[in-house]
Amino acid sequence: GMSKAAMIHFSKILSTEWAKYNIRVNAVAPWMTMTPMLKDAVKSDPNQLDKVKEWTPMHRLAEPDEIASPITFLLMPCSGYITGQCLGIDGGLTAQGFAGPTISP
Repeated sequence: GMSKAAMIHFSKILSTEWAKYNIRVNAVAPWMTMTPMLKDAVKSDPNQLDKVKEWTPMHRLAEPDEIASPITFLLMPCSGYITGQCLGIDGGLTAQGFAGPTISP
């Protein structure tokens, strides 16, 4: 909630203040990711994630490399003109406005 909003706004402010030094600042907002810790937490009942998958337009959780790769892109010269942005890596969740369950695949 508030702390995520604060970090996004902070990155926007820093991006404008530090642009004159050729320093870019962006934020990344990932949705649930199937990390080893999460796998371990749900191993006794993987169905705990059914609601999350139902609410996500892609009907699955992200894999760690699907979060890391866009971050890597932001570090590359080809993204040199991108600053002050919050990149949502969420399988379409924010595109649907956090509206709840999506159409079945």
